[in-house]
Amino acid sequence: MVKTMKTSSITFSLFGAACLALTVACGGGNSAPAGAVSPATASAQKATSAGAIKPVVTTPASTSSAGDERISVSAVDLYKAYDKDEPAADEKYKGQQLLVTGIIEDITLEGESGVNIDLKAGDILDTIFCFFEDSEKASVSKLKKGQKVTIRGVGEGKFVNPVVRFCEVAS
Repeated sequence: MVKTMKTSSITFSLFGAACLALTVACGGGNSAPAGAVSPATASAQKATSAGAIKPVVTTPASTSSAGDERISVSAVDLYKAYDKDEPAADEKYKGQQLLVTGIIEDITLEGESGVNIDLKAGDILDTIFCFFEDSEKASVSKLKKGQKVTIRGVGEGKFVNPVVRFCEVAS
């Protein structure tokens, strides 16, 4: 018996999905001529152009080109946007290059979560989580709790609180 799972109004056969994943992982399904678009890719492109699906950018902040526009936002406003309407905030900030300005609540240079800064965004639990690569440890270690800072990074959505990844201290 084949069980099915419904996700975002699309029903997948678990068996079929497993076969597709195995085919892709083994390099199958790449027999189309160069430049051809698969039906799945075409469907995803249509959904993206219609605004229904927005891809998440997972590139470090430092790799963006000079022409890229960054969204400047205060830590308080970013938190409020996610607190008020998470889907709308995701549409605006998730996957986008951000410049987030706020007051440092806490700094962690080592530990399970690596190098990170929590920016105040209201009450004590209202913070923006900013995650840095280990290579940024030296620049983060120069900062102090209570200092105003602007952080460059990529909006990652909300996990308990809003998250910004691939962060750098803006100069």
